[in-house]
Amino acid sequence: MHSYLSAYYLSGVLVLAGLAHACLANENQSGPAQVSLNPVLSDGPYLSHQDANTLKAQWVCAGKVIEQPQALTKAVAPRCGYDKPIRVQNAVASGWQFQTKRWAAISDIHGQYDLMIRLLQAANIIDADRNWQFGRNQLVIVGDVMDRGNQVTSALWLLYDLQQQAARAGGAVHLLPGNHETMVLRGDLRYVHPDYQQVAEKLHTTLPALYGEHSVLGAWLRQLPLFVRINDMLFVHGGISAEFAALQADNQTDTHTLQHQFQQSWGRSKTELALQPQQQLLQGSAGPLWYRGYFAKDNPVDRSVLQQQLKRFGAEQIVVGHTSMQDVYSHHGGLVYSVDSSIKKGKNGAVLHYIDGRYLRSGLDGQLTPVMPAPAKEKD
Repeated sequence: MHSYLSAYYLSGVLVLAGLAHACLANENQSGPAQVSLNPVLSDGPYLSHQDANTLKAQWVCAGKVIEQPQALTKAVAPRCGYDKPIRVQNAVASGWQFQTKRWAAISDIHGQYDLMIRLLQAANIIDADRNWQFGRNQLVIVGDVMDRGNQVTSALWLLYDLQQQAARAGGAVHLLPGNHETMVLRGDLRYVHPDYQQVAEKLHTTLPALYGEHSVLGAWLRQLPLFVRINDMLFVHGGISAEFAALQADNQTDTHTLQHQFQQSWGRSKTELALQPQQQLLQGSAGPLWYRGYFAKDNPVDRSVLQQQLKRFGAEQIVVGHTSMQDVYSHHGGLVYSVDSSIKKGKNGAVLHYIDGRYLRSGLDGQLTPVMPAPAKEKD
């Protein structure tokens, strides 16, 4: 494996910092526009650690705030919002390299909880009760559960639960961060559904504070791996840009440092990121959460260059989300698979499957069909 953090040139960092700043500079920190109130607003729970043994549990149910202490060792019973009991547990042991004969991938849920459930049930990944039934296989959510839709909280709690269930079954759920998770935690609320602004106001706080370091979901999000590799397939929300790859040196890959730098970047302002070039890159337009170069009309990525970049991660192919299309597709002769199938629209979507060397896709009907190359209209 090659190192991509232990050494880099100052000139490259300066160029990349400028590219990252170009993206961050466009963020509007003022939040979403004011809208009419939702009189039947229900959401939750929001759980935060009070001390070593106690949680604070909060809901907004039909517009009314419910708050109660909760023993850490007991399941949190549903009041409204997410309708299954929640057991707060230690994070599943993290890592980034895995092996399996079968995996599935989906991305860019964007609060479309009901549609996510239907797709996972049709793919026989979860059962009718929304429990894990994928055995020792692995599921990757390639970022962007947050923003746009109004069922983000429920989607996160289901994935939190499924991750624990999968681990007990010998399988795995890998939730990767997308650019929208980092935006919300940094206070860029342009794409947040108006309901969540109301929830925060009723709880006399802010949405980033609801996902603070002492909250259960906030702590969980902050320890997510930036990327994972399963067999020889790399998974990351946006992709690996040439600028990002240029920081990598030709010796052992320092993945721990990369992950540490990414975790340190969560929630930091533009000003704070400007003082940390590596972190600014990770959160900027040339970073792995924002990159869209695999699908550019102008100056498309060269196949040989892409192969060299993937080798730095010990990978031969890559799965990405972030760029919305009508289905899951293959690109660049099968080097790239895109899994943002426009679930955010709430109407349809697809799951990518790897089964004993074959790449298949399923939709709401559950039928497994071969993944097709992207049509010309989808390549931009």
